[in-house]
Amino acid sequence: MEKKSLKKNAGRAGKKAGHEERNEVALREEEYRRIDRGCERDYAGREERGRASSFAGTLRLVKFFVFLFVLLAALLAAYYGWKKFTKIQIERKYSTISSQIQEVAELTAIKYTYNDVVSIKKSAVGGMSKAYSIVKYTGIIRVGIRDVSDIGINISPDGNSVSVKVPRSEILENALLSQEVFDEKDGVFVGVNTKEVMEEIKRAMESQLSQIKDSGIEKDADKKVKSLLESMIKGAGYESVSVKVGL
Repeated sequence: MEKKSLKKNAGRAGKKAGHEERNEVALREEEYRRIDRGCERDYAGREERGRASSFAGTLRLVKFFVFLFVLLAALLAAYYGWKKFTKIQIERKYSTISSQIQEVAELTAIKYTYNDVVSIKKSAVGGMSKAYSIVKYTGIIRVGIRDVSDIGINISPDGNSVSVKVPRSEILENALLSQEVFDEKDGVFVGVNTKEVMEEIKRAMESQLSQIKDSGIEKDADKKVKSLLESMIKGAGYESVSVKVGL
């Protein structure tokens, strides 16, 4: 009886031990599976992070090249735009100066107005017949550049300065503006005609012109021309202007 009881107890203990061993094995297997799943998740996460990092690096590289392309395009556009703008600006300024100068064939720097009186006396028949004429007249002398097409204009490449060469001034005109008879008298056998009056006025005007030239009016006109051109060109927007008289 006791042997049977011992066998029964031993069988129960063996079953219990086997059951516990199976439970322990199952727990270890579950632990292994949990570790494997963790390793798989960790590997998948690292792989995903690697792909994300690679994609981010590629995206940054693409953005850099796009930015570089846009920057180069902007610089090229600015360069050619500035070059074109500068060229047009110079042409416009040159056109403005030329049109202002070439509106007239002559450039008058000085106008000198003068008045004089001429007297003509004639006699005949031994001085018994006399005639005379006293005439007042007004003349004008103009001094300057006869042909403005002789003026040379040179604009610097940057469009900021202009150099101009002009011929020396000369007498453009010595003209009769008006005449007025103060007094006249004709004799029985002699008189003073219009032709004689005009010839005398002409001689007086030539004498007046000679005196004016001796006073240096042409040099004064050169200074006036230089000052006039400098003011005109600076008014067109140029910073530096150089005018040389005498080609």
